[in-house]
Amino acid sequence: MKHILTDVDGVLLNWVDPFHAWMEDRGYDLQDSNHYYMSSAYNIPVKQAMCLLEEFCTSDAACNLKAYADAAVWLPRLAEKGWMITAITSFSTDPYLQRGRRNNLIREFGDIFTDVICTGFTGGKESYLKEWKNQRLWWIEDKASNAREGLNVGLKPILLNRPWNKEEPNIPYVNNWYEIYSMIIKDNEEYVRNKLKGNPYELREK
Repeated sequence: MKHILTDVDGVLLNWVDPFHAWMEDRGYDLQDSNHYYMSSAYNIPVKQAMCLLEEFCTSDAACNLKAYADAAVWLPRLAEKGWMITAITSFSTDPYLQRGRRNNLIREFGDIFTDVICTGFTGGKESYLKEWKNQRLWWIEDKASNAREGLNVGLKPILLNRPWNKEEPNIPYVNNWYEIYSMIIKDNEEYVRNKLKGNPYELREK
């Protein structure tokens, strides 16, 4: 099935830089940018970090983010080739804010999304990913634990290289959306070739 599942913040939208600027405006000093968890990045209590994250994510700033790196070039090209795209994002379940997130994505990428699923600010994504269990859809992430959840339910995760990602031997790493695009197109072409030959197809180990 030509269907891609993708995270949003840090994958499609540049969330990190605006958040750090927002924190700086409030007098917080970034201690270590290599940490995924903001409590560690700013050396503040977890509860305080969660409150700040929720405050930022319910602000206008979080609904007006720019596309991350080359994502706005290559994701629409996949859509042009007939790929369905579902975004699954750790974002507010408030309908007003959800509409803001969807509109943000449409402004940056065009109206290419089959669905935008907001899971709330806490918890993983496995319960949402189970909808596509064992369908071997692509799952694009920048957080290793979320990528593993996709692997656990029979998806094909890809991880974007980030300082906080630990080595995941069963998940391919990429540096940008050009590499994601190339991997998906190449793999689909191989699938079609094998299908035409009547050969069983299995995703090659990357």
